[in-house]
Amino acid sequence: MEELLAWSKELAAKIDNGEPIPKTCVVSYQDPEDLLAVFTADRRKLLDVIVRQAGTISDIAARANCALAEAKENVQILAEAGVVTFEDDVISAIADSVSYEDFPQAAFHT
Repeated sequence: MEELLAWSKELAAKIDNGEPIPKTCVVSYQDPEDLLAVFTADRRKLLDVIVRQAGTISDIAARANCALAEAKENVQILAEAGVVTFEDDVISAIADSVSYEDFPQAAFHT
């Protein structure tokens, strides 16, 4: 609960100072195995590439140094998980940054 309070105070200070609020996305699963199945090392690498800069699947595959077919499959799984979007053949992340952390179950982001 302490972490949630600290996060809330930090967010309130940014709002008071007129600072931009980073887009966040929290993905949670009841079973950690489900989370690990979606966020494999290869998919985390692709997601990090997409967060840094949106692009076409060809751009992303080249920047991630992986095969196009592999990138397509993994990006589709990330889209099904709700962390990337497609618009006019451009793939974008829905958040400004990615972190993988253990967050208290009582805490939540909206």
